[in-house]
Amino acid sequence: MLGLAFGRSGACSTAAATGRSAQSPASVAAQIGISEGSHAYLAEIEQGSPVSSRFATQIYEMVGVFILAIFLEKYFKYKKNNGEVFVLMCILYSVIRFLNEFLRDEPAFMFGLTTTR
Repeated sequence: MLGLAFGRSGACSTAAATGRSAQSPASVAAQIGISEGSHAYLAEIEQGSPVSSRFATQIYEMVGVFILAIFLEKYFKYKKNNGEVFVLMCILYSVIRFLNEFLRDEPAFMFGLTTTR
């Protein structure tokens, strides 16, 4: 999980897996700028709309995965069976990723969800 969190920090530095446009006033604290050459930047240039702030989906996922790693580390001493922590990690990370998908601005694959990146 820590490796995944550091990978998300790399995604943040390259503006990969950017979020949707954050136009509402309630989302001001959760915005980041987008880099030239990223998917989101090129999509906005094609549409002729000005480049705007985006939801920080990379940061959301990075923070969620860090918290998950800490939780799993604490939970490890309470496990009763082999593989229990791994299964819990798979379930909880899936929830984090699923919720994060609704804020991402990548080409939709099915039901509004994006492909993995």
